Amino acid sequence: MAGGLGDREAAWTCWSIVYFVLGLAQEEQAADRAQGEVLAAALAPGGYPALSRVGAHLADASFDERFEHGIGLMTRR
Repeated sequence: MAGGLGDREAAWTCWSIVYFVLGLAQEEQAADRAQGEVLAAALAPGGYPALSRVGAHLADASFDERFEHGIGLMTRR
């Protein structure tokens, strides 16, 4: 709130950060199991062109960098 957020926006931003952290932690814990046939099929050329283009970035397991990026998006004004 000291940064200029209203009460509701500050509270909801807090929840967004909590959900983001929990979700990313869960994804990181399941990373070994996450790669599989479903993702490979979705990334196959033809079905979802935009998804195929960004596929390498979706499979990137640099959780620290992804965390910093996500937190940065939520805390920018």
